[in-house]
Amino acid sequence: MVSDTENGTYTAISGATDSTYDLTQAEVGKFIKVVATYTDAQGTVETVTSGSKFCS
Repeated sequence: MVSDTENGTYTAISGATDSTYDLTQAEVGKFIKVVATYTDAQGTVETVTSGSKFCS
């Protein structure tokens, strides 16, 4: 997810749906967060969100 400001509204990065993603020039100068969704051993869908990081 990407935002112009650290505490702003984050939006999904188009195409960032695999286990890896190479940042592009479009993310430079912005803040990103990683959101990972998975199904645990009990079958419950879990979501984990990272802290924000500035891309320079």
